[in-house]
Amino acid sequence: DWLRACKREGRRVPPTGPHSLVSPAVRQKAGAYMAKVVAKGRGVVDPESGLGDRCHVLDEKGCLWDAQLCLVDLHRGSNSYYKVQLLAPDHHSRTGGGGGGFHVFRSWGRLGESTIGGTKLESYDSKKDAQGQFMDLFFDKTGNEWEDRGPGRFRKKPRQV
Repeated sequence: DWLRACKREGRRVPPTGPHSLVSPAVRQKAGAYMAKVVAKGRGVVDPESGLGDRCHVLDEKGCLWDAQLCLVDLHRGSNSYYKVQLLAPDHHSRTGGGGGGFHVFRSWGRLGESTIGGTKLESYDSKKDAQGQFMDLFFDKTGNEWEDRGPGRFRKKPRQV
């Protein structure tokens, strides 16, 4: 059959068309989850925050305030993700101080599931307060300080993302 011939000859299966492994219904469903994203600097504001048109992911001193965490436990049969971003207003200098309008956006759920999970958006008047909340969330989910996220310093903790 056609699929076995592709495998034997090392050909790729096309993502669409009559010989696609993905049905039209699945492609249509996947399209419903697609979102337009806009990169600003080195970060992309999560579209679920609703702030992509007026905020950017804080990027200062080489630090992008964006964490995407994943936990897979094969023994319990569970998987989950957790994303957190510190968003600064576009009128705010990407490296300096500035007024309020800072946000911490987070989303969580199960991998591959769109109906399980949630989002939360919190607003702060100061960058310092938003950074404090971001760092608290990171520690709560990983058991590591934000400053220790680099290679050789981050330590995986049981039952934490």
